[in-house]
Amino acid sequence: MSDKPQKLSLADRFRQVVAKAIGAKLAYQGSFESAKYSVHRTRVEAPPADDFRREMTESTRKELVRLSRYLEKNNGLYRQMFKDTALYSVGDGITMQSLGGDFEWQSIVEAEWEQECESPEVSGRFSMVECQHIICESLDRD
Repeated sequence: MSDKPQKLSLADRFRQVVAKAIGAKLAYQGSFESAKYSVHRTRVEAPPADDFRREMTESTRKELVRLSRYLEKNNGLYRQMFKDTALYSVGDGITMQSLGGDFEWQSIVEAEWEQECESPEVSGRFSMVECQHIICESLDRD
């Protein structure tokens, strides 16, 4: 063997120079590499995650709710998105199933629940399933 250094190709020499210049390895660095800081990517200046009430003022929230309600009234796709979410979340209705106590107590509680579900709100216009759909849609929209 000779003590003479091997001659590198021009491409290999270029890789070495670039690696020294940026101080990086030319190999796979692992997962989530794009989440780390790099001089080659622009940095998005965003505040760190904080309490929602600190990030959004009351007036901003009201404006977003107003725009969301406007879209629901005037955009069928937007409206259907909430209806589908409510349908998949509530389905045929969220019901109660008593698991505590003896069988007699369970049947009494479940009968009371069924009676309450017939007219769960003051006006008596909506069933429990309809109320659950309305609540789910309003939570998603607002």
